[in-house]
Amino acid sequence: LVLKRNKHIMLFANELDENAKKSLVALMVKMSLVDGIVEAETTLINQMASSLNLDVAEIYQFSNNSTINELCQAFTDRRSQVCLVIDLVNIACVDDDYTTSERAQIKEVCEYIGLSDSLFSDIETWVESGITWKKKGLELFGES
Repeated sequence: LVLKRNKHIMLFANELDENAKKSLVALMVKMSLVDGIVEAETTLINQMASSLNLDVAEIYQFSNNSTINELCQAFTDRRSQVCLVIDLVNIACVDDDYTTSERAQIKEVCEYIGLSDSLFSDIETWVESGITWKKKGLELFGES
């Protein structure tokens, strides 16, 4: 299930239970601060929180009061872990600049949840190809 489509990304938060949804958005808040460019990420976070019926201010407070490790504890099975990493890579790419610091933070998340480097690499490749596919579709519609 696709939760929300931004100009070039799709998110999979609907696949998660309520606790994981809240933790995902809180991790996205942390991710948005990594590269110092937060406008696009903040817009997406606010849209996502609203779509999930989460209080935006509460999510920011939850993020500030929680460590990455604590937030990662909500992702206990492979499906939720893959959804988490897909959405974190997507939010890192929303400003069209997937930085090494963003990648390092997502790798840290992968370590906490036990996701292998090869699966992380596969997810990055898949997200990148999805963004490219969506951009091409928008070009075909004359909406790039």
